[in-house]
Amino acid sequence: MLVEQKEEDLGEIKLRFSDEAALVKRIQEHLSLFVVLFAEIESLRKRVKDKEKEVEDVRRSSLAPFRN
Repeated sequence: MLVEQKEEDLGEIKLRFSDEAALVKRIQEHLSLFVVLFAEIESLRKRVKDKEKEVEDVRRSSLAPFRN
């Protein structure tokens, strides 16, 4: 009886740890995806900022002949 109870407890513990291991793996995968997505967002922000500067430079150079 005691051995059966211990084996049952051991089975439940193994099941719980296997579930937790799967969850940890999924969390790690999601965190990795977040890192990639945040890097992509920052890259896009920089491209937008660079493009805004380029547009401003073109605007200024286009207006320069009319200012003088």
